Amino acid sequence: NGDHIHTNFMDFYNYLRSEGYFVEVMGTDWTCVDASNYAALLLVDPEEAYFESEIAKLAADVYTRGLSLLVVAEWQNVA
Repeated sequence: NGDHIHTNFMDFYNYLRSEGYFVEVMGTDWTCVDASNYAALLLVDPEEAYFESEIAKLAADVYTRGLSLLVVAEWQNVA
């Protein structure tokens, strides 16, 4: 059970919405997303590691397609 932008980060979510941003919560892995439909990707407190294919796709979307990336997290325990 990971944190959710509507709960643990509700103030951040409300701020984005009050500034006119549309926030979509995705329930799929990144390889299934067409990044050309988005200006930015917010990774909000990711709890799971990403697959190599997701990392490669995300890197291509950021470095070649210009997708903005913001990571919001509390802490990481690799144990």
